[in-house]
Amino acid sequence: MDVRPLVFADDPAAPPLLYACGKCRTAFPVRTYREAARDHAETCCQPKPPEPAKLCKCGTEISKWSTTCQPCWNAATIAKAEVITDAPDIMVIVGTDSYYQSVEDAADMHPGAWVHPCDSIPLSVNPKHLAESLVETAVENMCGEAFEDAADHVNGEVALREAFEAALVTFNEAQTASSWQEDTSKVFKLPDAPVAEVAA
Repeated sequence: MDVRPLVFADDPAAPPLLYACGKCRTAFPVRTYREAARDHAETCCQPKPPEPAKLCKCGTEISKWSTTCQPCWNAATIAKAEVITDAPDIMVIVGTDSYYQSVEDAADMHPGAWVHPCDSIPLSVNPKHLAESLVETAVENMCGEAFEDAADHVNGEVALREAFEAALVTFNEAQTASSWQEDTSKVFKLPDAPVAEVAA
């Protein structure tokens, strides 16, 4: 790489004060870099060698943000989990977000795979926290004339909050929506072939 030593124009015989990269003109002061200033200028715009590939302990190449490959992660997860023999009603394939509501459907798509059982978690809101937050937001911008005095303001806000909490409790009791939460401490082995083939 072309390196350009820089000196004072009125003293060209003096030792260089800077070394500049001949391509991008980046300067490396001798005062800062000492004897390495020329080397920095020399290598400034040289192509950088590629970073060595990051490998999982099994030898598989993985991204620089990962610590293990997916198969090894799955194996470690299964090894430390309790193996259950009763087929779960709801399950998720280990290491994926593929959920199923029957062993038949899961085994048709992933024969021989391991799954985590899932619990059904009903949709629920925290009445106290949500009511406090929404009521405070609703009243904080009200004009002073909205309540006769500070005491009425506080009492009115408490009454609003309690009424809202009661409504949210009713909501929790009436709604039927739910989500699924996997239990990673347990695993179940799917049949090695689709259930229809096993039955045949």
